[in-house]
Amino acid sequence: MKILEKRVYWLIPIAALTLLSVFTGVALGQKSNLLTILHTNDIHSHLGRFPHLTTKIKEIRKAKALEEEPVLLLDSGDFLVGTLYNFLTPTLSPELTLMNTLGYDTTTLGNHEFDGSPQGLAKAINIARINGGGSTVPIVASNIQFNPFDSRDNELKELYDGGVIQNYLIKIMSNGIKVGIIGLLGKVAEQLSPYRAPLRFKHTREFIQDIVNGLRAKGVDLVVCLSHSGLDEDKELAKLIKGIDIIIAGHCHAALSEPLRVDDTLIVEAGSYTEYLGKLELSIDGGKVFLRSYQLIPIDDRIESDPGIQRAIDEYRKNIDEEILSPMGLAFASPVAETDFDLMAETELIAETNLGDLVTDAMRFAIDRYQPEDPVDFIFEPTGFIRGNILKSDTGIIETSDAFRVMSLGIGPDKRPGYPVVSFYLNIQEIKKIFELSTYLLLTRGKEYLLQVSGLRFWYNPLRPIFRKIIRIEKWDSNISQYVPLDTLETATLYKVGTNLGLVSVFFSYRYIPGLSIIPKDKDGNYILPHRAPGKAQILVDKDPINSGVQELKEWEAFIEYLSHLPDLDGNSIPDIPGQYAQPQSRINLLPENILKYEAQKKTPWIAMGAALILPSLGHSYAEHPGGLKFLFLEIGSLLLMSQESTKDLGLLGLIAFKIWECKDAYEAVINYNKELAKKYHIKFSLNQDGIDLGLNYEF
Repeated sequence: MKILEKRVYWLIPIAALTLLSVFTGVALGQKSNLLTILHTNDIHSHLGRFPHLTTKIKEIRKAKALEEEPVLLLDSGDFLVGTLYNFLTPTLSPELTLMNTLGYDTTTLGNHEFDGSPQGLAKAINIARINGGGSTVPIVASNIQFNPFDSRDNELKELYDGGVIQNYLIKIMSNGIKVGIIGLLGKVAEQLSPYRAPLRFKHTREFIQDIVNGLRAKGVDLVVCLSHSGLDEDKELAKLIKGIDIIIAGHCHAALSEPLRVDDTLIVEAGSYTEYLGKLELSIDGGKVFLRSYQLIPIDDRIESDPGIQRAIDEYRKNIDEEILSPMGLAFASPVAETDFDLMAETELIAETNLGDLVTDAMRFAIDRYQPEDPVDFIFEPTGFIRGNILKSDTGIIETSDAFRVMSLGIGPDKRPGYPVVSFYLNIQEIKKIFELSTYLLLTRGKEYLLQVSGLRFWYNPLRPIFRKIIRIEKWDSNISQYVPLDTLETATLYKVGTNLGLVSVFFSYRYIPGLSIIPKDKDGNYILPHRAPGKAQILVDKDPINSGVQELKEWEAFIEYLSHLPDLDGNSIPDIPGQYAQPQSRINLLPENILKYEAQKKTPWIAMGAALILPSLGHSYAEHPGGLKFLFLEIGSLLLMSQESTKDLGLLGLIAFKIWECKDAYEAVINYNKELAKKYHIKFSLNQDGIDLGLNYEF
């Protein structure tokens, strides 16, 4: 018995050690399956928060290192274009340089990476490589297609062949997790990248599935897709492609507070402009990926700045002041105006905005300033080209950097940031086509296609068919200080319009589509071809016509010039945004609610006639009229007569006569239905001199 007791006592420490090793092994096994992914998207050269972003990333990495959990830092594209820092991209490449300093594991290419052409992007990447001692942030571009017959993408192809841009990336983490990463540019994003040529991007399901299958065949534990496509395309991608675990989304600037789950795929997106850092904590077990937690971390001045990154930002700002702004009498942080209210670039609804009114008025002011001999009539600017709001701060000050940010998109022939302002002539029928196309696109693709306007106002009906949605256009007449209606069928009168070169390229791309041809003209009506250098130079607004060549007037310059010429209302030597811009000025108008209700419920007479031809009483049923029953009996009687040889001809004549009568009656039943509906919503029918109904008379 004592011998047994001794053996038992001897086994206790062994058992304890065994249990400890088992539990430790489980714990270690669990820890080895953990991964944290930090992510950003649509940085758009917003480097001002990078010192705070750096601090937060370092903090998370340090905490995870203590837990022996690896961290990936990823970005889903559009890291270029959007602030004054973009002026330095061709010489210093600050965006990729700082991303490399922060230790981004990889990024992908968004549509705005190509605003400076494929050659410009290749130059920025090479500069960042020099700054990084020969290496920079790895770039994955899985669906990029180079053109072997066009040299404009040769520099980028060299980077692809050299492995700087990769088809996919496999990262083996410190705990052994093998992560496969791909990068995609979406269909809509490709369409919104006119300067990418000759590059194309492949979007077929089979092509993308093959890439994912290839990664799975290489034994990856996790497939991450950096998708610069927009959430609608990402959701479809998650449904169609099997094997993608995580989609880091970009392009639509959505700040998702929690991941979207589509089948077995998680989709996350962290807003834009480094306002947030996404933190995705995962565990991987048995070939499956599990979400542990997700957090959108606000990046702002409540987080301490990293001193090293802050010094780099300060140096960049100094360069911008000295090389770009000082010759213009400006500085990065110099005040150009002040406001007592928020200026909003977009709203939750599809609508005119007060910032849109301010921007288009600025363009009108600037064109008239440089072309005073012939004032501009109309300005239009896509809502999506106006980048971000100007919010009233504690001081209400609008700095140069704020004003630039609003109109920062694009590049001109001079290769400097910002779309150049253009002016040319169109007739009112062509202007209506532009608004029809804009209205169709905003209803089918999004509110960024809505045109903000100056010099006119218009009404539209979203319920009407394509190219019949614009109901009325009115022109501002400064002589009588009021709007006057325009005849949209008249083509003889030419109106001077102003917009940006990027939008003209879009108009001109539709020139071969019947009914959509919109070609700029000079004041004498001669066509201008803006895709050729002479035509482009002809429509560009030259801010210094005395010197040779065209000195492009950028949209951001036009905006700053207008702000600087506004009145100083409080005597502090800073121009004030007038109160008229506190609210939108009713330049873009939906039809009144009663008319929209009528349009939604009205019926079409020709449908009633067609229904009556198909089946007795069907047309009257469509018109909600009880009179169709008699035609059913009359036509049945005619068919019975036709069934007898002796009355066959009589029955046929009767059937034809009754069918014509029924069609006419069904048509009139719909007309009467619409009249009663119009009375219900207090809408009047107009009559000609003979008293015949012509149609609805909408009263605004």
